[in-house]
Amino acid sequence: MTDDPTTPVEGDPLRAVRWFEASNLIAAAALMAGAAALGHADLLPGALIGAAASAINVRATRRILERFVAAKNRRNGAAHALLSIKIVCVLACIGVVMYLRPDLGAGIALGFSAIVPASLVLAAGYTWWRLE
Repeated sequence: MTDDPTTPVEGDPLRAVRWFEASNLIAAAALMAGAAALGHADLLPGALIGAAASAINVRATRRILERFVAAKNRRNGAAHALLSIKIVCVLACIGVVMYLRPDLGAGIALGFSAIVPASLVLAAGYTWWRLE
């Protein structure tokens, strides 16, 4: 791919984002099931909030990238600004919830941390794809 913003994108540039979105939801469900199985059901309300924030974060990223790829005049600055605003808004919402309900903090951290195993799945998938 060249640096020319008018060059059409070949292949499926959003495949990785869709993989990440699916693996994020699976990881969140696995983390919450593990917490419930280990007797920490008190973490589930906060974990649901954290997982929802994580899913909204990833979905918003995918929507911004879809618009960027579909645009005829792609400007990196506009996509960068939208992604920056998005992450600040998501973190601010999580901060407000944790301020108002500090007892949900551990659960929110559990649910939002589903991004970590999802990132590992994405990295492993990319490595596997490159080795084939």
